[in-house]
Amino acid sequence: MHKAYICTLERDIPWVDHSKICHFCSQAQYAAFWPSQLSAKLECLDLNRGITIPEDGWFICTNFQTEMATPERFLIFCEIPAEAFLAENELLLMSRSESEA
Repeated sequence: MHKAYICTLERDIPWVDHSKICHFCSQAQYAAFWPSQLSAKLECLDLNRGITIPEDGWFICTNFQTEMATPERFLIFCEIPAEAFLAENELLLMSRSESEA
């Protein structure tokens, strides 16, 4: 398992009801950040309902956690199988429909 940081998080995708699309990266320096630990933890609560990724079948991410980069920057990550990263080990697209969660 490898640490995957959220680098972008999109909401309200017009063609998919109640969904989120997450792009992940393997390095904290490229990760998106939240301004407080509380805001990051609240996002984790939502994400921990499950995001499905294709990986030798399907892998469901439900272990999102926060990490402090600086006192004003909090990151969100989860542990995913190494095979789920793309060949360049940078970005991965994951999505979840809230109606499926």
